[in-house]
Amino acid sequence: MKMTIEELKAKTKLFQVGTVSQEEINNAEKKLNLHFSEEYKSYLSNYGAISFGSHEITGLGVSGYLNVVTATEKERNLGGDFPKDCILLENNGIDGILTIMDEKGFVYSFNGKEKKQIAVSFSNFLKELI
Repeated sequence: MKMTIEELKAKTKLFQVGTVSQEEINNAEKKLNLHFSEEYKSYLSNYGAISFGSHEITGLGVSGYLNVVTATEKERNLGGDFPKDCILLENNGIDGILTIMDEKGFVYSFNGKEKKQIAVSFSNFLKELI
């Protein structure tokens, strides 16, 4: 994960929230009733949440729409078929398409009904955005 973030820093203007405690991560998992992938936990503990270019990736240590708990709960409560084993990574803001990730770390494009795998890991997803 660290190498991927360093690549982002080298190629874009990257903004990051900062470190997040293990307690915050545990509380977020408990609130969402799921487990984050190990890679996402590493991202949270080292960077909190990030944004670069037109991308804003959810995380912790921030409030509002970039907070993974707030954003995921909002999508779950909209009455659609948001998968219970997934978190919201990014709201693309185009045609209702969301980028979500499951507990195993697989990343999907989600249109409100169907999910299509777009990356095998969180770091792979970020690398594809560069």
